[in-house]
Amino acid sequence: MEQNSESILFDLANYFYDIENGSDLEYSIYENIDAIESSIVGTLLTLIINENQIGEGTITIAASDNIDRSVASFTFNITIIEVNQPPVVNDKIGRASVRERV
Repeated sequence: MEQNSESILFDLANYFYDIENGSDLEYSIYENIDAIESSIVGTLLTLIINENQIGEGTITIAASDNIDRSVASFTFNITIIEVNQPPVVNDKIGRASVRERV
């Protein structure tokens, strides 16, 4: 992924399923990347790329059923790469006046 990318949403119900519970699962996330903030609300996993941050690490998503707390999980690697950003003008030049010598 590139730095300053838009947030990414995953519906975890598309990735986990329990034969007894269907998609009635409890999810948790573990990640070790300073460049990302993550959260799970319901079945939606959101990954937010922190502005001007780069880095790499792993993300583990776990799902447990609500019967005997059995757990299924998967881990993936993610890298946030630097993108060349154009220079910016810090201060605009105001109106300039020039005096001519006579």
